[in-house]
Amino acid sequence: MRVERSANGAYATFIAPTTPAFCFLRMHVLALAIAATLLFCLSAELAFSEIPAGEAKAASAEAAAKRSADAIAMEERAIGDCERTWDSGTHMSKQDWSRTCRRVQLRLKRLDVR
Repeated sequence: MRVERSANGAYATFIAPTTPAFCFLRMHVLALAIAATLLFCLSAELAFSEIPAGEAKAASAEAAAKRSADAIAMEERAIGDCERTWDSGTHMSKQDWSRTCRRVQLRLKRLDVR
């Protein structure tokens, strides 16, 4: 490693390509490049594995048609139980509470489908 002074008075440090510091730096750059390449490849694989929007709608329509009456009744019971837990001391109106109960049940149903 050597330090030189340029014409404008600034100092510059040069690392010779055969020094241990340069080899260490080169290894880190190589490791970073490999990690970035792997990350890119894995994220591309995830992007291509997603279901296109049209197929997702068709799949969800088929799944909804296959559900039994018992499952629908159980979901409605769960929503009713949730709605009955509301009281006037909560921070939500009864209508907001009901909407939240239905939204939570819908999310739980989506978890079961996948």
